[in-house]
Amino acid sequence: MCSRNCSGLSEASTIDLTRSIQPASVNSGNSFEEGAIVFIDGATPGALNGEARVLSTTSTGFTFATDAPDGAASGNITGKYAPVHSWAKIYADTNVAVWQSQDPQANGHCLRIDDSGGASARVRGFESMTDASTGTGTFPSDLQLSGGGYWAKSVNSNATAVRWQVVLLSCHYDILDWLAPDWVFDTATGQFDRGRLRCRPRLAMHIHQTDWRYWPLFEPHHYLKLPRMIAATCYVATIDGEPVAHLPAARR
Repeated sequence: MCSRNCSGLSEASTIDLTRSIQPASVNSGNSFEEGAIVFIDGATPGALNGEARVLSTTSTGFTFATDAPDGAASGNITGKYAPVHSWAKIYADTNVAVWQSQDPQANGHCLRIDDSGGASARVRGFESMTDASTGTGTFPSDLQLSGGGYWAKSVNSNATAVRWQVVLLSCHYDILDWLAPDWVFDTATGQFDRGRLRCRPRLAMHIHQTDWRYWPLFEPHHYLKLPRMIAATCYVATIDGEPVAHLPAARR
């Protein structure tokens, strides 16, 4: 049973693992939704801690998939909705918020969201901002899309809460473990799979500044054949010493 405070924290009374499906009882009415990503902390064994997708819910608990061994968990176990990592709200006004990535590799651009509309919000990027409504380097520009883009919130302009669903189309199978989708339709085979118990893999990635020496490893797989950027700074990402990503960047 789950007791939630203003920070969205929930306290679990028991967690008992059976066949890699983790039932968690909470200290008062459960408030997590099926499909939500939650962050578990304070549990022993430690393999239970971290982000997990809620598979099913009841009025007194929820279940999630884990790689931890079978058995009862102990500790001061808490759970909450997983945070949006590395983003901070730097400016705010009435129905307006400006978000900026706090990742050290980010370029410092800002995302402005104006939620004053009914069925949709207006969104626009800025290279830099000084308050909730003042910035430079807008994208898209007014010439491209006057006032910025639209994010649909609901088909109705009212306060009724609606559940969101995102449907993605991709030719890459390697994204499935990261997205942990509720269902997958493979157009190549015609196979439909529902409720996959996927866990996001934990990878230790190291990013190094380099030159173009690693580019020949990635060039055959790039969809464009263009000359190398002049005066570009190159970065390569490695996992267990193996190059997995390459990014050249240059100032305008």
